Amino acid sequence: MQNMSEGYHNWTINVTDISGLSFMAEWRYFTVDLSPGAINLTGPPNGTTINTSTSQFNFTVIDRFSTSFTCNLSINNTIVDASFNANNGSITTRTVSSLTDGHKLWNVTCKDHVNNTNSSVAYFLNISVPPTVSLLSPTDGAPTNFQSLNFTYTPTDNSNFSKCEFIVDGLMNFTNTSDIFNVFPQ
Repeated sequence: MQNMSEGYHNWTINVTDISGLSFMAEWRYFTVDLSPGAINLTGPPNGTTINTSTSQFNFTVIDRFSTSFTCNLSINNTIVDASFNANNGSITTRTVSSLTDGHKLWNVTCKDHVNNTNSSVAYFLNISVPPTVSLLSPTDGAPTNFQSLNFTYTPTDNSNFSKCEFIVDGLMNFTNTSDIFNVFPQ
C-alpha cells in the first residue's frame, strides 16, 4: 500500500483454499507517524535576565503518537545538553551551568521514535552575573609589625574582568587592568 494516512491502522490476511475452507490471521496494528512533536518552551521566559551562571530550562513536547523523545538543548546554536529523554506531555527540566555573561538564544530540538525531528522557537535570555572576590591575606584582624604588606585576593567571574581596584582605608590605592585571571566557579 502506498500513501497511507497518518494515524492508527490494522491489518490481517484471510486465506481460502480451493475447497472453500478459510482462515483469518490475528489482527496486527501499526501507526503511521509523519509529524514531529510540538515543543513549548516554558522557562526561563523569553526576555528574562538572570544573575546566576546556572539556570534551569523547562519545556514540554506534545505529540499524537510518541510517548518519549530524544532531545538536545542549545544555546546560541551550540548543543549544551545532548541526547536526554523527554516524555510526551510532561514538563522536562534541564540544568545548565557555566553560563557566561551576555545575550543568549536558547532552544530545544527533539526527535521521536521514528526520527521525526522538530526545533522550538528560540527564546532570548540575558546572563548578568556580578563578579566576586575572596580576600586571602592578610587575614581579617591579623596584627602585624610590618609597614610593607603583600595583599592576596582571588577574583571570580563567569566572563572577563575589566579591572580590580585595591582600596585601603576607603581610598582607591591601585587599579589593576592587565592580566587579571579569572577563577571560574566550580
